[in-house]
Amino acid sequence: MKIYVVRHGETDWNNMHLVQGLINNPLNEKGREQAKNISCFFKGKSIKNFYSSPLDRAVETLEIIKKENNFTSSTITLDGFKERDFGSLEGAQVKDFLNIKNPENEPKYEKNVDLEKRVMEAFEIVLASGEDSIITAHAHVLKAILVNVDSTFNYSYMLKNCAILCIENRKGQLILEKISWPFFYNFMIASISIFDSIGSFETSTNVLAGISLKFIIFL
Repeated sequence: MKIYVVRHGETDWNNMHLVQGLINNPLNEKGREQAKNISCFFKGKSIKNFYSSPLDRAVETLEIIKKENNFTSSTITLDGFKERDFGSLEGAQVKDFLNIKNPENEPKYEKNVDLEKRVMEAFEIVLASGEDSIITAHAHVLKAILVNVDSTFNYSYMLKNCAILCIENRKGQLILEKISWPFFYNFMIASISIFDSIGSFETSTNVLAGISLKFIIFL
C-alpha cells in the first residue's frame, strides 16, 4: 500500500510569506497551476482513495489532481488533516515566526504532541483502507507525518507548495520512499519532447521526480 501526502498549492498568504493555519484561504492562480502540474506524478497510478483536510486550499488541490487524472472516487475530508493552529502567530511574517526559539510557548499555539496525535489518528484511518491513497493537506501536517515515519526529520524542514511525500506501508512498517517537489514537474512539462526522445514519459517522470532522501534540496 502506498500513500501520497501532498501539500496544497500556493495561496496569496503563501505568496506574502504569512503564517497560515486554520484560516480558510483559497488557492491563487499559481497554486492552481502548481496542482495541475504535479498531476502528472500520478499518471498511471492506481489510486483508490482520496482524503483531504477540509480547508479549501487542500480540497481544491486534490480536486485538480483528480480531474487531470480522471479519478472519479469521492473525496473524504478529515479534520485531523487540518493545518496546525498557530494561535497568536496566525498571520505573522514567516521570517519572524522562524526566529521564535520556542513557538509552543506562544498563546494558543497547538503543541507538537497534540498536532501529531490528531494527524496520526487520521492517518490510521487511511491506513485501515489498505489501498493506495492520496492525502492533500498542509505543511505542518506533512511534517507531523514525517517525524513519525522517519526520526531524522524535524519541524525545521521546509516543504514547498505541492511537495509530495511518498510513503509505503510494508506489513505495518511505514517507509518514506522519497520526497518530490514541484520544480521537477515544471521542468518535465517544459521538456516533454526531450523525455519522449529518451524513453517513455512515465519512466522519465520516475527518474526525475524520485529523489533520494540523501540528496533532498528544499527549494
